[in-house]
Amino acid sequence: LDQLQHRMPDGVAELDGIAIHAARDNLVALLQNSQWGQALSQMDAMTLSLVALLFDRLFEDSRLPLAIRGLIGRLQIPVLKVALRDSSFFARKQHPARQLLDRLAEAAVDWHDGADIGNPRFDKFSAIVSWVVTHFDNDVSVFSQALDKLDAFLQEEAAAAASQIQKDAEILAANELGE
Repeated sequence: LDQLQHRMPDGVAELDGIAIHAARDNLVALLQNSQWGQALSQMDAMTLSLVALLFDRLFEDSRLPLAIRGLIGRLQIPVLKVALRDSSFFARKQHPARQLLDRLAEAAVDWHDGADIGNPRFDKFSAIVSWVVTHFDNDVSVFSQALDKLDAFLQEEAAAAASQIQKDAEILAANELGE
């Protein structure tokens, strides 16, 4: 898993000679049919299946732009590693890895305009995902730190939008008063 995690910086990996694309392929589901997946204990195999279902749902969500699905797809292996090591992953909605996935997806739902490289929002999301992929080994706090970075960015973005709305409202009010 460590090798797969760190060999997917561009969202592409190879498994049993097949090119896997993080944006469209559920790597976790493919692992189920691999020799590694077949050798897992029953509990770990169930965990693998649940994580595969989680990513199936994310990849099937047409409200998420393909580029965002690709970013989320890069988190497949770190999330699988967390789920295998931490039994509270599915039990707690507040688990930092689950919250990070949820927050990324929520922030990107129906965001099709410029959801790609070069967009500051996309680039920030990409930097956060890359940071998790690079830094996660065994310490779940990496997900907490990434979630904090994402939340701070989203709050800054909301504050900037609110400020812009206030300025626009003031300009409209001044124009109406002038008329």
